[in-house]
Amino acid sequence: MDIKNIQSVSVSLAKFVKNENGDLIPIPIELQQVQKFNNDFNLFEFYAKYFFNSAYALKEVVFNTGDGLELGNVPVFLYLHAFELQLKSILYNINNEGLNTDTFGRKYGHNLNSLLSELEAKGKTWNQGLSITEKDFITKTGNDYKNKLYNYADGVDLSNPLNLDLVKVEELIHKILNNCLE
Repeated sequence: MDIKNIQSVSVSLAKFVKNENGDLIPIPIELQQVQKFNNDFNLFEFYAKYFFNSAYALKEVVFNTGDGLELGNVPVFLYLHAFELQLKSILYNINNEGLNTDTFGRKYGHNLNSLLSELEAKGKTWNQGLSITEKDFITKTGNDYKNKLYNYADGVDLSNPLNLDLVKVEELIHKILNNCLE
């Protein structure tokens, strides 16, 4: 599929509720369809917003109901993917090098550390106010994310070194993005 030829997008937001068997069932909350894009539209920003909304909604379900704990790092993955897309959006807005979003995105792949390095090279001090521990954490998490170690639900296993503190990840991502957007 060639993203540059997309004329519209359909997006839905769902809430997960338990049915009588205890299974989580998605209930549509919002559906948005047919959004025309112009040639300068930044798809990274568009998709990042929806991944952040999905991550936040899933986090709220887990924290407020206790449901979804078996999803393991899926909420973390959603935040990290939104983070990747938002970093690409910022870089794309700085200089898209004449590339469409598909080609630009492939240039960086899923490499958070590469995106952060490129932002730094473009004058964005993403790590301002971060402790050494936080910088090390984001570097390790970026490497694990690039290797797709967060893409699958493995349940909650506190001995699993990939089992990340969702609140810490969310706060750190927002701190970095605030630095990049200043």
